[in-house]
Amino acid sequence: MAFSTRTNTQASSNTNRVAVDWAALDKYVVETAGLQSEEVLTGVISAVYDLGIQEQEDAKLEWKGTEEQEREEIAKNGNTYFEDAYDYESKTTKRYKRYPQKPVQSVAFSVDFPDILIDKSPFFGGESSPKPLRLILGGEFVLKGGTKIVAKPFPLVARKNDKTNNKWSFPFNSTIYKMAAAAKLVQHGDPFVPQDVDKLLGAALQFKARVWFKDGFYNEKCSFSAGLARGMTTPEIDDSLLQLVQFDADNSDEQLKQLRISVRNTMARASDYEGSKLQAQLLKLFPNSRANTQNNASSEPSEPSKAQGNAKPQAKAKEAPKAPDVAVSGNEPPPNIDFDDDQVPF
Repeated sequence: MAFSTRTNTQASSNTNRVAVDWAALDKYVVETAGLQSEEVLTGVISAVYDLGIQEQEDAKLEWKGTEEQEREEIAKNGNTYFEDAYDYESKTTKRYKRYPQKPVQSVAFSVDFPDILIDKSPFFGGESSPKPLRLILGGEFVLKGGTKIVAKPFPLVARKNDKTNNKWSFPFNSTIYKMAAAAKLVQHGDPFVPQDVDKLLGAALQFKARVWFKDGFYNEKCSFSAGLARGMTTPEIDDSLLQLVQFDADNSDEQLKQLRISVRNTMARASDYEGSKLQAQLLKLFPNSRANTQNNASSEPSEPSKAQGNAKPQAKAKEAPKAPDVAVSGNEPPPNIDFDDDQVPF
């Protein structure tokens, strides 16, 4: 089976809806997960979500040239600009060359941690049904208007240049390629293409994970760390937990019911969401959800382009480092958040 890739070319009753005690649920998850401090754990990629054609952040390349060279770059391409930004890995401020990128099909991943079982069903009026802790790779983000989205959609971009051995492939430094190589789906240096992204489903890898409270709000964090070291065992996971959701496929109703609102909101931001098979399926399952309409979820871009035309490049003042918002997510919505409680979040 190959992942489907594309180029950029009746009312329901609320009378039986369960009133969810979000504060109690958050407290339970944090205490049960025991991840108030970040740990490196073995996790399994449990879902690949097609997010459709998504707007992309401006390209961000570290720059070590002079001001004169910056002016030359801007003269070549008026959409190019330069800025200083704090790098959290090196804990220093660096100079970056930036320019707009065209929208591209993107995906999101969820990661399950089978050693940590969470039973959310009773909070939603259901029978006990423990399942592995599930986190969104890259976390979630709440826009100013209150809409929760996936913080880090992964673009399905293949390159063919000397950095990919002149073969079409994900860039070797991309997270998707690093995970494929760590899962031994490909030898480093060999091509791994967007059509093969579904092969990551079920892959066991090491991830940095954290679940904690900050300023009274529930937070999650999940990022790729490395492949399994020698001697580490692959955790067992029920195949029924694995999900592959695509825009143009006959997706399972059960899998669609388990989609987080952040994933559904992000799907609705796609330029090809309107009229898609997926939209029709979600409208049938969630007829009253605001996440079904593209205009609602896409009204505010996550990061608009900051192209400055031919303006003279100026170094921005260095700012004190602060925790990135993209690591923040939660079950309990802030005021006015676009959140549906007509489903049991996984």
